[in-house]
Amino acid sequence: MWAERVSGAPAPLKESLNKKFEAHGERKEENCFDGSSTLPVHSCQHIAVLNFEADKMATKKHKTFVNEPIGMKEVDKIPGIRVTAKVELQKIKITRASQVLGYYLTMEREQFCEWLQQFDANKGNQKACYEALKEFCDYHIY
Repeated sequence: MWAERVSGAPAPLKESLNKKFEAHGERKEENCFDGSSTLPVHSCQHIAVLNFEADKMATKKHKTFVNEPIGMKEVDKIPGIRVTAKVELQKIKITRASQVLGYYLTMEREQFCEWLQQFDANKGNQKACYEALKEFCDYHIY
């Protein structure tokens, strides 16, 4: 049920929200500023916004990368950078995630994805890497 995704919400609130949704059919989706699909959940004292798009796409590796400082992280800590890409990047002396972040900050999306492609990153890996770096910047830099 949807209300179960509200972290920290007490069980009675979750049950109440689920009943309201089922009774009233309030399943209207709205778009938030970043274009991801959200669903507002209202209660008399609690208001929460559930971001289904981010929850669906975010892997544990993605969440860990985005929520921690970049520090001296190895390049393979970035989602989408697999062992083969890590080896290829090491050949040109790129060993840290901060170095890849530097390339991300200086290139457009298409250019960055083409750059990753030369290191054996497929389309899915390119997207995962780009999205993780974008969210990291949104959270830590911008």
